[in-house]
Amino acid sequence: MNNLETDGYNVIMELVRSSHDPHDPWGCTTEWLFAICDYQWLINGEILPEYRPAPGLSLKGHDGWAFGELLESNIDWDDSDLMRVYALLNRYDNLLRLAGKNY
Repeated sequence: MNNLETDGYNVIMELVRSSHDPHDPWGCTTEWLFAICDYQWLINGEILPEYRPAPGLSLKGHDGWAFGELLESNIDWDDSDLMRVYALLNRYDNLLRLAGKNY
């Protein structure tokens, strides 16, 4: 838990941490990055930089565990919490790519 962050940010990051696979850090990271992009597009109509929402995305036809967690959980957060998580994961994604851990 990050005491310098909001409760919403900490709850989302706890979901991210709990789903982390040490054998596939890049896969876990990109799953969350795409899930956040899908959520922002579907709920707020916002396109995020570097990642794009899935084509044909709808509330009924969503797939992916992370996206489902964002949609179906009763987490109390605001968009700034989600965007700070997105920024952190995007930096981590860049570090993983530089280390050659992407595929």
